[in-house]
Amino acid sequence: MQSPQTQKEVQRLTGRIAPLTGFISRAGDRSFPFFKAIKKGSRVMRGAETRYTIAEKLVYALIIDARKLKPYFEVPPVEIITDQLLWKIVENPARPDG
Repeated sequence: MQSPQTQKEVQRLTGRIAPLTGFISRAGDRSFPFFKAIKKGSRVMRGAETRYTIAEKLVYALIIDARKLKPYFEVPPVEIITDQLLWKIVENPARPDG
């Protein structure tokens, strides 16, 4: 997106941002319990866990957080979007390269 060049473009941008401001503030209020649950259960990897590959650490964190956040996942379906090849690791943990 290019920076607005004219007063009309600035007004148009401001008009588009105004509704987002209310949405974002309400989203923060609604997601507070979710982030509180994540913070409460955060932990540090120790021992063998520190030697995991990055992909294994991502899968491990996903599993741990999914268990903690199970009440939030039970009502609506959840789709996790990532650029990592986590699904291959979940299907076959012995071969993370696919």
